[in-house]
Amino acid sequence: MILKEYLLRGLVRSALILTPASLVSQWQEELATKFGLTQFRTTSDSLAQRDPDAFWQEPYLIASLATAKRSPHAERVCLRPFGLVIVDEAHLFLASTAA
Repeated sequence: MILKEYLLRGLVRSALILTPASLVSQWQEELATKFGLTQFRTTSDSLAQRDPDAFWQEPYLIASLATAKRSPHAERVCLRPFGLVIVDEAHLFLASTAA
């Protein structure tokens, strides 16, 4: 909801969502169906493999954490400024609090 509000107000012109690989498609689907945000490209897109430079220049991205940490992607992630970065790591928090 915060992302949608920031986009509506023009406060964010680029966003990166980092999530476990198993949730990349779910994030894309839920952003599209629940918030009408259809402009997000994902690391599942063929562009990410074909042309990493072009992929990482897209304004709205959903990337798996594993892909973003790997070469050649890691360098591009670190060099690029984003208006907003969301990191989905709730599963790690839940696992550590359950112990």
